[in-house]
Amino acid sequence: MSSPLEKPIAIGASVTSGLEITELTRVWGHPKSDNLAFDLALEKLLHGETRIPNTGNRYCFFAIEKMGHLQVNRALKYKPSAVFAIDFLFWYVYGHFQGEGVNARLARLERGLAELARFDCPLILGDIPDVQGAIHKVLSPSQVPRPDVLKSANRRIREWAAQRPKVRILSLSYFMEKVQAKEEIEIPPVKLTKDQTLLLLQRDQLHPTQAGVDLLAKVSLALLREIE
Repeated sequence: MSSPLEKPIAIGASVTSGLEITELTRVWGHPKSDNLAFDLALEKLLHGETRIPNTGNRYCFFAIEKMGHLQVNRALKYKPSAVFAIDFLFWYVYGHFQGEGVNARLARLERGLAELARFDCPLILGDIPDVQGAIHKVLSPSQVPRPDVLKSANRRIREWAAQRPKVRILSLSYFMEKVQAKEEIEIPPVKLTKDQTLLLLQRDQLHPTQAGVDLLAKVSLALLREIE
């Protein structure tokens, strides 16, 4: 039986592709940050023994359904042994919607889950964080779902994952809650003090620092090894 780490791939949005907010003052022409790309953090933990392709795209907010579909297609062609999709669903729930958008947000989430259901290999899936702190920095109020919508979305993600033994949830909602509250974080195998928690987000209050990316990579690998 092959290992999930034999041929993994990463898909998702800007946390997966890597984004340093200093790049916001430049032309967004780089495919990913050389420092903060999620695949590089994973490969560092694996001591370079495994190459992890990264199809993450920082522009997913322009057309998430089209870009998400293309990423899943590319990943399936690669025939991965495992998929890291830590922020794949983010823009299926966030973003601009016509009118109230509550039902539209949850309906689009279902379409994102349907894309992920095409994988039959182990999947590390991030839930939806509350990023209120990023409003008026890199997000507008209309892009951010109401708290009750976030709760409904994450409940649905947990239900979906519970039906699939090869899926594990990376709780970005817990991560963001603790960071914004400036509290200690404990997500096995990582435990951080309050002082360390302050170092996990960039000043846009949305994208992780190198320390934040490293934490998410460590937890993701631990979750994947549960499936092994």
